[in-house]
Parts: sequence; structure tokens; C-alpha cells
Amino acid sequence: MPHRDLLSPAQRAQLLSLPTSLREIGELYTLTPADHEFIGKRRTAINRLGMAVQLCFLRFPGRPWTPEETMPAAMQRFIAQQIEGSPPDLAVNRWTSFLRTHLTTSANGFRSLMTHGRAMPSTPHGASDG
Repeated sequence: MPHRDLLSPAQRAQLLSLPTSLREIGELYTLTPADHEFIGKRRTAINRLGMAVQLCFLRFPGRPWTPEETMPAAMQRFIAQQIEGSPPDLAVNRWTSFLRTHLTTSANGFRSLMTHGRAMPSTPHGASDG
């Protein structure tokens, strides 16, 4: 049977678009006490923010955030304020981004359909989950 898209490209974009209003951001990205405990285990402010962002993105729109995409400033501020941080530049190297995604997904019971069967990239010298 041939593959058929259920949504048009415009419908898909609308469904998966990031929220821009503070009401929507608050509804979708408010962290729970368990989230705060998980995020608090990271050593540095940038890693705590990175973990919080990944956790929020996995909940909506249901995929990891990538450093190549632009996040609305209001959304980044909202997430940073919850973990008592300021929104620094989240541009990170490939390994750190992969590690945050891997830790966040495995700790919350998510499995990636995109990387099934692929090996985790080798750790650069001195890299940690910190």
C-alpha cells in the first residue's frame, strides 16, 4: 500500500509550531517537582537549562530540540526562570546535545524511533553529562 500523508505540509507546520503566547508556553512547559529534581542533578547552569529545554520539547512538540533551530525568546526565558537561571546561548556541540537528549529520554521512559539501531557517538576526551 502506498504511503499517504494524513496532514498537508501547512497542517503539519501548524500542529507542530512552537507556542508564542505566554499562556500557551505556561500550559505546555511548566516543570513539575520531579522535573526539577532531575534537572537539578546537572552541574552547570547551561546543562540544567539544556536538560529543561530537552524535557519540554519532548513533551511538546514530541521531539528533541536541535541547536540549529530557533526557540522563541519568551519560551527560553520561561523555562530558564523556572530553574532560576538566565537564558544563555544554548548553542552546543553535537555530543553535548546528543547526551542531553539521551539522558532526558531514557530517564523519562521515551525511546527514539529516529536512532533505532544506531550507536551512540563516541565521547570526546573529557566530556561529561555535567
